[in-house]
Amino acid sequence: MYQTAHFIKYLVDCGYDFKEMFEYVISGGSIAENNLNAYLNTKGTSLIQVYKDFVWTVIFDNNSWVEPLKTNITGDIAKYKLELDLDKKPGLVQTVEVGSYYAAALMAVKITSSEDLIIPITVKATDATVYSLDVQYALFDDDSRSGYLKKANIDAVPTSVSVFDGQYLYFLVINSSQNASVIIEIGEAEEEPEPYSRNVVAYVYNKEFMVDVELYLQASAPFVIEQETEHPTNGSIILDI
Repeated sequence: MYQTAHFIKYLVDCGYDFKEMFEYVISGGSIAENNLNAYLNTKGTSLIQVYKDFVWTVIFDNNSWVEPLKTNITGDIAKYKLELDLDKKPGLVQTVEVGSYYAAALMAVKITSSEDLIIPITVKATDATVYSLDVQYALFDDDSRSGYLKKANIDAVPTSVSVFDGQYLYFLVINSSQNASVIIEIGEAEEEPEPYSRNVVAYVYNKEFMVDVELYLQASAPFVIEQETEHPTNGSIILDI
């Protein structure tokens, strides 16, 4: 509720009339998000676009109205806190998980390097059928809000960024649908074999009993799960590798 109040305040601060917006939302269908999106469509924008701007403002804007940072962006906000020493390894890979329906997750990467470098950045959804994820990167001179240098959207096409020692790369992942995750590769990461595990609920003895089952897959070579689906009738887990 507190987060929603911040968002509504942001909308009003952006010039949207609260009374008009409120009446439009309550006069629509039962899903408030859809009604709010329809209202914003009449203003030439969308809920996801406004939400993206809102999240960016809350996290990175030095003039944000929310409480001042107690430490820094990484310490206060980042869900994933990583370091990349480019003198020791060429890159890294991290899976970023995001909650459902207008949720965000922040990954912070501190750069160490003895020379200025241009490194590639690639993102890929762990489920190829998910199109609700939006990824932005931001480059900062340090981990304070005043250290901002640049930002850009990242899509399926790899991009690149010039970095030097002491800078911070932030990756802001925003999701407008069900729970999802994205794989972010920075630099040229060395692939390592990773196990796959998942806890599922299975029905046995003609579906009279329900049990918890843990699946575990270990391969001798690196693999990427392109898509994970569950059979609609028998509950089988199907992995496209």
